Amino acid sequence: MLETVTDELSKDSVLASDLKMKQELVDEHLGDRYDYMLFDVPGSRNKLTNNAVVAAPNAILPLMPVPEALNGLRETATRLVAPIRGQLGEFEILATVPNDLSAHIDHQTKDRKLLEAMNTQESFASYLLAGRDGVEPQQGSLPDGYDLESVLDDHVPPFARIRPDEWEAIDAGEMTPPKPPIRHTGAVGDAYEHRQPLTAYQPENPQLEHFSAVADIIEQGGVTQ
Repeated sequence: MLETVTDELSKDSVLASDLKMKQELVDEHLGDRYDYMLFDVPGSRNKLTNNAVVAAPNAILPLMPVPEALNGLRETATRLVAPIRGQLGEFEILATVPNDLSAHIDHQTKDRKLLEAMNTQESFASYLLAGRDGVEPQQGSLPDGYDLESVLDDHVPPFARIRPDEWEAIDAGEMTPPKPPIRHTGAVGDAYEHRQPLTAYQPENPQLEHFSAVADIIEQGGVTQ
């Protein structure tokens, strides 16, 4: 019975209860008591995600180098992002961030497949713009008037941006393959076990500068190349 109720709620449109978090929490306190509010929710469409998206209509989408990552992004775009944009008119994906990378990208590794999709594929760009006029994420295409490179520039952080000519140079052995962040580090789990932020547990960790870059994206309201 509970599964049925949850399923029905996940299919529901934006209700007064979704707006309640925005009106009574975000609108009431943001800018007065807090500079930013961060909701960490799963990408699946459910009542909690609806609440969070309506309350704070900006998103950072982390993507891990696993086979289901791009399928998950497509589902998020078509089942969550597009409907929310259709109902509210405002929902911004501030950035897509590769996460937990570990492999080289001069071979067909999972890291390579994720980063190449993020940096070259029209279908990937269409997921980011799902719900915009003329964008067909199910077809994986952008309508006239959208420039692929510009869309990717607006959504892929500089630390993860690898352009088509750079991929060609990497494959030709003319360029040392970069190791784009954010990379796997056991220190994150260790810091969690010690109930400390990474900045306190291991302040010299090289990934901290990239976490800081993500924070800058949030502060400035989007990616700047």
